[in-house]
Amino acid sequence: MVETSLTVLIIVEGQKPASVELKRVDRNLTVRCNCSSEDKICNHIISTLFGEEARIVGCDGTLTKTIADMLAGSDVEHAFWKLRDLTVQSAELKAQLAKARTDLGEAIVDYKPW
Repeated sequence: MVETSLTVLIIVEGQKPASVELKRVDRNLTVRCNCSSEDKICNHIISTLFGEEARIVGCDGTLTKTIADMLAGSDVEHAFWKLRDLTVQSAELKAQLAKARTDLGEAIVDYKPW
């Protein structure tokens, strides 16, 4: 049984950093945060798993690699990638919606040939 653990501090604006603890035993990855969300998944955990370097205190490339290594092959990996893919798709859709609104506004104000 191989056990790996890591504590990551996540920047919280105007407050002390949140502490996210990752513990991996074989394929099982457990992730907990000390914030007030209790057992719910919080943005600090998401930021940690996504490897958001700008939100991780003192982050260098090795820390995000360690997080990725702990995630790879774990029982959490599939659900993580599904969330990540949907998050990317959501951002793309939001950008397309914003452009469509702008285009509609331009078309309403002044004729715009398609």
